[in-house]
Amino acid sequence: MVVFSVLHLPREILIAAGILSIFTFAYSWPLLPFKNKKRLRDFGWLKITVLASVWTVVTSI
Repeated sequence: MVVFSVLHLPREILIAAGILSIFTFAYSWPLLPFKNKKRLRDFGWLKITVLASVWTVVTSI
């Protein structure tokens, strides 16, 4: 049912979900382009801001 419903979502929602998933993966995996490959959770206020923003957007969508 989930796969069937994802195929019928508008393109804008799929793009937004893709961008939010990149932020979610950056929290655990070292995706930031620094020398020692820091994760998003290593930065205090940035971590809180990104997590709150992702949860707000996902909940409203």
